[in-house]
Amino acid sequence: MKLLMCAAMLGTVVLFNSPSLSEDIWAEWPSLGAAESAPAEILLQLKNVWRLDCGDGSEELVGRITDAASGLNEYVLLLDRQLCHVLVVSPAGNIERVLGQKGEGPGDWPGAYRVLQLPDGRIGVGDGVEPFTFQFGGTGKIVFLDQDGLPAGVWNGVSDRTAKPMCSIRELRSSSGHVLVASQGTTFGKSGVVSVEELAIFDPGDGQSVVVSRRESVVDMSSLVSSELEEFEPFSHGRCDISNLGRVAFAPYRDKWLVVIREPDGTGF
Repeated sequence: MKLLMCAAMLGTVVLFNSPSLSEDIWAEWPSLGAAESAPAEILLQLKNVWRLDCGDGSEELVGRITDAASGLNEYVLLLDRQLCHVLVVSPAGNIERVLGQKGEGPGDWPGAYRVLQLPDGRIGVGDGVEPFTFQFGGTGKIVFLDQDGLPAGVWNGVSDRTAKPMCSIRELRSSSGHVLVASQGTTFGKSGVVSVEELAIFDPGDGQSVVVSRRESVVDMSSLVSSELEEFEPFSHGRCDISNLGRVAFAPYRDKWLVVIREPDGTGF
């Protein structure tokens, strides 16, 4: 109980999950065997293009950089979770703008966990926490600013947010306007506390989402005994991504060499 109370004061608490309640929607899709050897091996020569220098005389403050994303026109977005803002870095490595602030007003960010930029220029930051924890007061929101730093809309990163008073974004991936969000929400009802993990594709225009995979687990709040297998979240820890054609790949099982591929038309293998 002391452990749970301390965790609550910090805003997060560890989840202890029972086996999944959900069925895998891809179970009926055809299976394809992987080749025994890689189809190609390519040697990449890397070079240092620029480095962020925050030495003496720097005008910008930098706290804890926790995420980076490709922006438009070869720009790079660096998310500072500590100071709750985004550094917009030019191809030459210069910080050209600093956007965002923590708060509850229009355009303010309740938290800073993941960042993306849409084709129309809007920059969005999602509120979330690391896997295996849920966030008291978490919103699961993705708040957008335009390129001038003005409020430009809000997406709900989880479906049916009204039923999930605690919501967190686990992963946020974007490519050529295609957006993929992995989220975790917690519901309370007659069956107890249920953790809901979802993987959803978002329309970059209106923010409407389609859930492509979902997993539910009952949370045993009375037990302080945890196991790695029971705490596993299927879409976290970089286990999902989306291509520039809208093709989604995710690895939903902890101990199986299985990758699920979902095509834009909803079919898959």
